[in-house]
Formats: sequence, structure tokens, C-alpha cells
Amino acid sequence: TGPRGWWRAAGRARWAAVAGVAVAGFALSLHEIEASVIVSPPGMGSLPQRLLELLHYNRDEQLAAAALNLVGCGIILAVLAGSLLGSLRRA
Repeated sequence: TGPRGWWRAAGRARWAAVAGVAVAGFALSLHEIEASVIVSPPGMGSLPQRLLELLHYNRDEQLAAAALNLVGCGIILAVLAGSLLGSLRRA
């Protein structure tokens, strides 16, 4: 069960694909804002595109507020997910 069981059952046979996905994810994470802007449909605004514009036009106050909102939302979601997983394990 868990990650070890998955690795024994399926991961060993597909280690090259797993490594390739990890490398691709790492490469995209180095430039996640630019990658998100590149893969988004044309004509559709997105949060990464807005952050990139704020960064390039040196709108530090708005960028700092957006970063604070993103980090705050991420922490709240992580706490909610952790409490949900904790309650599921107890049940």
C-alpha cells in the first residue's frame, strides 16, 4: 500500500517515464509564470500573465499584494486539506 506498493507494482517497470516527468516538471517549475503564459489559450487573461505584467512594469505594491494573497490562499488550502486528510484517517 502507499507509494512503496505503487513503486513495486508499477514504478520499477516505468522508471524512465517517471524520471522524464520529474525532469519536465522541474524544467517547467524554473519558469512557471512564463510557461503558464505560453500554454494558456490566446485572448484569455490569466493570473500568471497578470503577475508577469506587474513584474515587467515594476508595479511592486500590486505584485506584493498579489503574492501575499497567493501565499495566504495556499496556506489556507493546505490547512484545510491537512485537516480533511486527518479526519479521514481517524474515521
